[in-house]
Amino acid sequence: MPKPKTEENLVGKVSHLYRKIGVVIVKLTESVSVGDTLHFKGNERDVEEKISSLQINHKDVSSAEKGDEVGMKISGHACEGDKVYKK
Repeated sequence: MPKPKTEENLVGKVSHLYRKIGVVIVKLTESVSVGDTLHFKGNERDVEEKISSLQINHKDVSSAEKGDEVGMKISGHACEGDKVYKK
């Protein structure tokens, strides 16, 4: 029996990637918080990550709102332009 799909909401798009340190910058269209599970989806990638930390302007924050650009460390691979969904 197929697994039911979990509803996901688009929350942003990867605007920049710092591959060497495993950090992505995401321009948010919805709010996110530390502890949320995000799904990074691109043409060749499909990665889920639980947010362990968020930064705005190099300062740790516990949540971020629509319009913010946030940095987050991820262990998987993402690329600029990947869409980001919240599970």
